[in-house]
Amino acid sequence: VRPLLLVDYDDPYSIFPTRLTCAEGNPEIDATVQLVSDVMSEEQLRAIETPYMPSKEQVEIDWRRGGGFQPSKHGGKYTCIVQTPRETVERSTTIQPRKIPDTA
Repeated sequence: VRPLLLVDYDDPYSIFPTRLTCAEGNPEIDATVQLVSDVMSEEQLRAIETPYMPSKEQVEIDWRRGGGFQPSKHGGKYTCIVQTPRETVERSTTIQPRKIPDTA
């Protein structure tokens, strides 16, 4: 089981993330994934979840669906939970505004 937790920045000069993807990285394994947060409820996460993901092995939230990433509301810990019939594996990350990228 290989849980993947990827933070995407559509604008390379932005300090705020655009999306967060939680997925199972091994296509040979039948798994389900869930994304949980210590700063957003399940209902709040569902409201900004990308609809119609092609697989139950992937969940993506897109902060643009909720007006963009807001540090006071969205900054915190996010955990990707991958479940198979044999095991459950978690991977976490803390998301805060990043430093301004060097433009040189």
